[in-house]
Amino acid sequence: MGAWAKQKHVREALELVESVDLNALQQVFDQGYGTYLTDADYEKMGKDPFLIAYALSKGYTVITKETPKPSAQKGNRKVPDVCNSVGVTWARDFPIFKALGFKIT
Repeated sequence: MGAWAKQKHVREALELVESVDLNALQQVFDQGYGTYLTDADYEKMGKDPFLIAYALSKGYTVITKETPKPSAQKGNRKVPDVCNSVGVTWARDFPIFKALGFKIT
């Protein structure tokens, strides 16, 4: 899949170049991660909140390798748990790859 993902037309199709809905992003932070977040929390989250906010505003499904960990707090929360908190549908990557017929050789 590495060579496939490096093709220009594939990369362009997969890159998220649209702006994020700030209201959706705020909802993800407030309901998904909690209040009084620290700089360390924001660093741990990385770009995940932006991806989830984009899915929230567009009604998309987030595909992830992460597994839920409901006990995690603030910046340590996993994508599936944040998605559940804000009502975004999510799915694990492997079943999606299988359904799409991707093969690892």
